[in-house]
Amino acid sequence: MTPASFEPEYLIEVDPEFPANGVWADPVHCYDRDGSPSDAVGTRWGAPLVVRVTPTKTGQSWIGMFESGGMGEGVAEAHACPHPTQFCVVVGGLAYLVNAESPSNGATPLLTPVTQIVAVDNPPQLLLVTFSELVALGRSGIVWRSGRVALDGLRVETVVGDELRCVADNLEGGSDLLVLNATSGEQTSGRRLDSIWPPDALA
Repeated sequence: MTPASFEPEYLIEVDPEFPANGVWADPVHCYDRDGSPSDAVGTRWGAPLVVRVTPTKTGQSWIGMFESGGMGEGVAEAHACPHPTQFCVVVGGLAYLVNAESPSNGATPLLTPVTQIVAVDNPPQLLLVTFSELVALGRSGIVWRSGRVALDGLRVETVVGDELRCVADNLEGGSDLLVLNATSGEQTSGRRLDSIWPPDALA
């Protein structure tokens, strides 16, 4: 569900019906796994995600085809971002950041494998979570990256005020509570990863 603080200036249709004659009426933009524009979408790592994007200011629709990241079978989604012309696509665990008004500029690959997506209102952010780190997308695009804060199993459990309360697997077979500042991504409480795992092993 898109929070009220997100005001996208586009419409997105995921998996639009393929034209009977095999030719899309709208311009087609294909993206490689590194986000660069391509003449054709790759299928080596799984089925691509196809979306139809219609910027509301121009009304000129286009078709986007995004190569799969090869992880997270069945995960194929498009999400609005706090920036009014940006959206985020996740397919096969790989996340792309795209500008709805300039598809020919390519996409920005963000993280893989994305295991959780959380939209929050205050501050307006779309959070992308992997097994060990987070990235926050805000009104200016990418606003922070947490870096690796967990060994594995990282998930955002709740958002309370400016706190992201997360859980992560620990070496004892249980889980730890980690708290990150939602504005900066800085860890403010909980066991720090560099206290239990040699820093050289995290390189």
